[in-house]
Amino acid sequence: MSKDSCHILPFTEAMLPDLLPIACQGLGEGYFVSQLKHLKEHYTLDINCVFKADKLIGFSLAYQCTIEGALCDYGLDVSSYADRDRQVYVLKSMVIEESYQRQGYGTELMKSALNKAIANQLDAIILAGWKSVEGTNIEHLMDDFGFEVICEIQDFWHAESIINQYQCPVCGCPCNCTAIIYSKDLKM
Repeated sequence: MSKDSCHILPFTEAMLPDLLPIACQGLGEGYFVSQLKHLKEHYTLDINCVFKADKLIGFSLAYQCTIEGALCDYGLDVSSYADRDRQVYVLKSMVIEESYQRQGYGTELMKSALNKAIANQLDAIILAGWKSVEGTNIEHLMDDFGFEVICEIQDFWHAESIINQYQCPVCGCPCNCTAIIYSKDLKM
């Protein structure tokens, strides 16, 4: 994909009406707004939007924290980690509008995320992919960028999707997808 075919801009509130339908389509009804509210209470968010011409076609939502904070956010036991204070970039969500998927726009968002993490001298980047009956949504991208699987968590959003009435785009409510937690070390 040529660099002229898309551009990535930081999120502004004026973009929200165009971003919400993409978020609902990719993440499920109700999820993005509740996560945005929750994350804003705890982190400085880094939201980037990808445009093709003047049309918003996707976004990423990320934040910086310690490895302990990131793994706790995923509900994982951190007692076995010696370097709990390592600083990581958590790529919480990345969505490309369905009609623009598999055209390199996710790759551009991932490059942008990696460049930010490296520029901020972070130790690693962590994110979750979703495995459902349709397969794992970002497996090809993780392979392309050299990410490793940390673990799999069965029915990751099951209870929370019932409590908060999230509508998974694959399962509906409740969500029965498995979270695949990926990591890439940035410091060798």
